Amino acid sequence: MRACGHSGCGAIQAGPYCDAHTRTRELGSKRANYDVRKWYGTARWQGLRARVLAEQPFCPDCEAAGEPVTPTTDVDHTIPHRGNPKLFWDRRNLRALCHACHSRKTQRGE
Repeated sequence: MRACGHSGCGAIQAGPYCDAHTRTRELGSKRANYDVRKWYGTARWQGLRARVLAEQPFCPDCEAAGEPVTPTTDVDHTIPHRGNPKLFWDRRNLRALCHACHSRKTQRGE
């Protein structure tokens, strides 16, 4: 018996994951956007992401709001790609943001 391998779960079970997280992992590959989400794990995305972060080291949204200079950590699709590969990979559709600004934008559904 050991702890569930899912981060933050303390359930004890025989396998690598508790029943709840085994189901979650199985469903993950059945999500509607599963094929698109795989793009984020590619070397192509990692290279593009690194380039965007290097080109834009500080968050423009924080700067525009008069907040302290904040390093960028996330790459945002200015126009949501919604599975469109042209929008996903288009460098002109990407900008770097700090995590807080990216999370706010995402929560607003933008």
